[in-house]
Amino acid sequence: MNVPYTVVHFSVYEKAKQFLGHAHGLGADADLDHLEESISTHLLAGGSAGALAAAVTNPLDVVKTRQQTECVKTCAKKLEHANNVYRCLTHIGAKEGYAALLKGIGPRVMFHTPAAAICWTTYESLKSYLA
Repeated sequence: MNVPYTVVHFSVYEKAKQFLGHAHGLGADADLDHLEESISTHLLAGGSAGALAAAVTNPLDVVKTRQQTECVKTCAKKLEHANNVYRCLTHIGAKEGYAALLKGIGPRVMFHTPAAAICWTTYESLKSYLA
């Protein structure tokens, strides 16, 4: 679950920074690598990246949580669908409908949005300060 989250998170963060740079009136030929970015750019780009990554990977989080709780409930007795991500996805879809894979998306996005915004702003600020 962490690999897809990180791939989406970093990709969206970099693209959001570029978009926000262009939205602030910078031309397409601007050197974005040497651009002094504002704190609001980092907050918006980081928050957007965290929100989108959390939303996209929510079904995997549901599967992970189900696998953890199903294995705890059954103790030594393993469920057939509990040890395989794809089988668990299809099992949830068949038993509860695929909308069940979106359970908890609101709180997950609300948690990851400010966390990512604060994290990226802190990182970029310290990087700029130490440079």
